[in-house]
Amino acid sequence: MKEYPDHTQKEMAEAFECQAISKALSRCGMTHYKEQDPEKVKAYLEEIKDILPEKIAYVDESSIDTCLYREYAYALRGEEVTERISGKKFQRTNLVATQLNQEIIAPMQYNGTTDAPLFEYWFK
Repeated sequence: MKEYPDHTQKEMAEAFECQAISKALSRCGMTHYKEQDPEKVKAYLEEIKDILPEKIAYVDESSIDTCLYREYAYALRGEEVTERISGKKFQRTNLVATQLNQEIIAPMQYNGTTDAPLFEYWFK
């Protein structure tokens, strides 16, 4: 694992010839970033339960980057994983849009990163 800490769980399972890699990593003290906290999700859903679904707007921003590398890796809890990444600069293309009533509205494509002034410009 120290040799290839950025392997996906599928790649690790293949390397170790096993299927339950997630449980094995956990027992070994490995950790991985989790995006959602179930308690926060539950609290949020409770907070918006009285809002009509057609009044809820979902906003998302995504980017396409031609510099490909794995951003995450596995390590023992408390250990940092470091690796060199090419210093070349690549163009990033972003898209921000809203979904309201199953319809995509106000899509905007731009190059660069999203900052507060740009997001406020799009929002208006």
